[in-house]
Amino acid sequence: MVKQAGLLSGQELREMFAGAAAWLEKNAHDIDELNVFPVPDGDTGTNMLLTMLQHRTKLQFTLPSDGGENVHIWVVGQRNLDIH
Repeated sequence: MVKQAGLLSGQELREMFAGAAAWLEKNAHDIDELNVFPVPDGDTGTNMLLTMLQHRTKLQFTLPSDGGENVHIWVVGQRNLDIH
């Protein structure tokens, strides 16, 4: 049975990004070492960390603090901004 996910609050989403960024800060070097495809340039972990830090900062200053629909609208809007 698939459990339906609930809506996250802005604070919960911020905490998820903060946790992921903290994990990447500790492990970016190990991920860099694993990088072999398509080009073994050794910076995949570093690139992931820099991207996560950028989005974590964006979340701190622009994400609505309430949950539900406002957070969903914010996420969709950010995705559309990043595409263009």
